Amino acid sequence: MLSIQQLEFTYPGGRPIRFPDWQLSQGDIALLLGPSGSGKSTLVAMLAGLLTPRAGTIGIAGQVLQQLSGHALDHFRGRHIGFVPQQLHLLPLLSVRENLRLAQTLAGQKRDDVRIDHVLKSLGIEALANRRPGALSQGQKQRAAIARATVNTPKLLLADEPTANLDDQAAEAALDVLLDAARACAATLVIATHDSRVKHRIANQLTLGVQS
Repeated sequence: MLSIQQLEFTYPGGRPIRFPDWQLSQGDIALLLGPSGSGKSTLVAMLAGLLTPRAGTIGIAGQVLQQLSGHALDHFRGRHIGFVPQQLHLLPLLSVRENLRLAQTLAGQKRDDVRIDHVLKSLGIEALANRRPGALSQGQKQRAAIARATVNTPKLLLADEPTANLDDQAAEAALDVLLDAARACAATLVIATHDSRVKHRIANQLTLGVQS
């Protein structure tokens, strides 16, 4: 379902960042590990179609991402890839429900409030549907971001440092919510983290080294 081969990325003025080949099947759950500077967030952004590699290929659900551009890439991303960034980026002037409706629209889908209600209920935040992000706690915002990422039933769910700056109890709860959401979609889940607390929960791991 997910395959990366001979993948490289270069930031302006920087050296190439090279990534090991990697494959995951539908429904796999995996960790992307490594210290700061190892390229975790860069790889997640490439998997999400937000950065374009310098070389190599990314295949998701049988589609090579580099073969898509513009609206085709936007629609593919919206339909097949769910992304929970470290900075959640919920639109502050929209309610939780409206944030999820926008995710459906950007994916080229029809508005489906029944699906939205189902996702919000599964995450325990159906009562917050009409609130704006500014009225939510950090944990509620994270659940809303996961709802937005899974409302279109993606094949690939990505999370960048979802337990960063959380205490032990909140970190365990955040991980449980992510795992449950991925299983509900039968999605492949990739979590990028440097948090050692997560390692014991997920055996499938790819560790990146600091680039020299």
